[in-house]
Amino acid sequence: MKKLKVFSFFFALIFGIGQVHSQEVPPGRDFLKIQECNSLNVTIRDSANTALLDMVRSIESTGFIKFDVEKMQNNGGLDSNLAVLGMDAPNSFVTLSERDFTENPEISFIKAQQYYNGILVEGGGYALGLINCVTFFMNAYIMENINIDLIPDYSKQQVITILQNHEGGGITFISTNPEDDIQLLITRDLTESCDYILAWKMIYKVGFSEKITYVNAETGAIIKEVDGVVGIDAETMDYGTRDLNDFWDGAQTILRTPDNSVITYDFTNVTEGDFRNGNFTWDPNDIPTTGSQSSWPPPGSDNHIRRIYQAHYVSVEVKEALLALGFPIPAVTRIGANLDADGAWVRIASRHIGFGREDSKSFALFDVAGHEFAHTFLLDILNFTGEPAGIQEAICDMIGTYAEFLITGSHDWMIGGDNGLKVRDMANTVWEYYDKVKDFSDPYILMRPLDRWFTILADGGTYANPPYGPTGSSFVFGLGLEASAELIIASLDFLAMDSDYFDVRAATILAAEQIYGECSNEVESVVMAWYLIGVGEKYLDECGLQVEGSRSYCEETLGTIDVNLTLGNPVSGFTYEWSFPFGWTALGQSAPQAYVGTNLIITGYDNMTTFPRYYTILLKEYDDQGVFQRHQFITIQIRDCNNDDPQNPCEEDDAMDFYVTNPGTGPIELEKYVPQKNVVFASGNNLYIANGDEASADYRYAIFDISGRRMKQGWINGEKELLDLPSSGIYILHIYDNHELVQVEKIACLNR
Repeated sequence: MKKLKVFSFFFALIFGIGQVHSQEVPPGRDFLKIQECNSLNVTIRDSANTALLDMVRSIESTGFIKFDVEKMQNNGGLDSNLAVLGMDAPNSFVTLSERDFTENPEISFIKAQQYYNGILVEGGGYALGLINCVTFFMNAYIMENINIDLIPDYSKQQVITILQNHEGGGITFISTNPEDDIQLLITRDLTESCDYILAWKMIYKVGFSEKITYVNAETGAIIKEVDGVVGIDAETMDYGTRDLNDFWDGAQTILRTPDNSVITYDFTNVTEGDFRNGNFTWDPNDIPTTGSQSSWPPPGSDNHIRRIYQAHYVSVEVKEALLALGFPIPAVTRIGANLDADGAWVRIASRHIGFGREDSKSFALFDVAGHEFAHTFLLDILNFTGEPAGIQEAICDMIGTYAEFLITGSHDWMIGGDNGLKVRDMANTVWEYYDKVKDFSDPYILMRPLDRWFTILADGGTYANPPYGPTGSSFVFGLGLEASAELIIASLDFLAMDSDYFDVRAATILAAEQIYGECSNEVESVVMAWYLIGVGEKYLDECGLQVEGSRSYCEETLGTIDVNLTLGNPVSGFTYEWSFPFGWTALGQSAPQAYVGTNLIITGYDNMTTFPRYYTILLKEYDDQGVFQRHQFITIQIRDCNNDDPQNPCEEDDAMDFYVTNPGTGPIELEKYVPQKNVVFASGNNLYIANGDEASADYRYAIFDISGRRMKQGWINGEKELLDLPSSGIYILHIYDNHELVQVEKIACLNR
């Protein structure tokens, strides 16, 4: 029996692994990026971590990993590889969200929060993608080398007193119990270093102003304060006479929707400072009403009434459009209309929105409102500090423009520009490159290259190359606004709270691969658009070779319809070598698992037990001197098309410790089982009797796959028994003493 062979090809797959950062704040910035901290993803960034490198297709320097799906499938998934990712104890991870990929129901996403010895680690965690329950990517932000005292010197009550003194009294907490709004966590000092700090995070109000404050749990010093408002600058135009979605209560018409989804208030006398600081109330008396059921009073020359009507109309239209896309917008949105201020804002804690005015024009415009409503859910996806804040602002622009298109059927790239007051041009050529903005702290500057990336991707065309690259220009095949917007929306599931530009690049590429296919024209457009704003290379290394042929096959028709791949762009005189999985055979193969030529046809396959199965094929190109030139990975999926075979177990099933299989017909149910003895253990290919004094005992064993099918059974008579199983994977071992089940154990078999 041969061990399962594993081929490792690194080439140029690892970008910046093991790099060391200075951890000094660059000129022009107020703080470090989390990606510049040496203690982030230490294990993942370690170039000597060959166990991890063996399982991946690529790793970005930030910790964005694209896994080899075949190897993750065979190696037990995430649960079996925590140590090689730096995620083992005393770390733990709590799931924050799980959702399916809108574009492909076979894909699901998990986002998790890191805890260290039970204490939340701010910014720590991961976003994870699974295809049919097999991990295919991970955006990791694992905080390591935590070496601080985890016992606070200041109690919750003491920090409340510190806070009262700091604010001059008068603070109130949002929850009934103040201690519910105070959390002990591990954060970082990003103003001077990346040192860990044990801190109390407090959410509270001063008057009506919402604030978030961090207090050092060791010294009692206030280390960070966060404003409770996020906003943009924009201009709007009037939309003429519109039917408003309002509510008749039997006596009067009220400027709110019947379901209270949008409630609009007249904030004519509320200033920007009042709105930011919370010096106002959501007074029901400020909700406009009329005694008419047929029409609202004509405003005449009173433009402030028009602006209030417009704020309600726009907010309802935009919220309904974004809800239809599946965004998790809060059920109730309060709108402060006609603020005495230039701009629009969303309050971070409550997620309510305010629209200001400039002269006679309202800021309640479709793209501005879409921008603000996007903040209401993006604040839970990206932090609002530094580069993540700039990324959030840009994505809000994209979603706002898409909302405008969904409602009106047209769009422009000028946020708030329908009235001709060019407020922010997304297609700008002033802050068009990442290198120009990367050392700024202002999110409204940091956002600008990403805005431009989106317009390039949507419009396509020919653009000048970045100034630091080769002279000339490059062409982008435009995807159009709808496809570009759907792509950026899909990529949100791949992001972490502290994602930077390079994370977003990796996320959009991976989303495009899942929607359109690896190395598709659309993927090429995404990569090229990033290159044109100075982020990443012009082409993906793995997409230089054009491999034609299906990537998905039915297991029932293998032998009739086989895996058949053809190189579409061979170079005369060059050699092309294909490596394919162990257990497979190919027509004209030059050696086991190897074929030389331009057309790979698989004629034999390994024994498959659960579906779908994923396999990796590697194609390498050598020039006429035998020098390696480039490579490409191809992932093949083998499906059970008539649904008569077991499906892949999900990783949460693999993580369970002990099972016993109930007898009976139909689907096999699994339940927790506590073993009575540990008389047998598995090691390598073999089963062994655990204790010498029991060596003469006879034990019967049965091995089940994770779906409950019996794969092998027999007796152990004091001699080792080979685990001759059909494929690598997770199995359940049952040991019987006479007819009594005495031991149940999960085993990982990595042999064939």
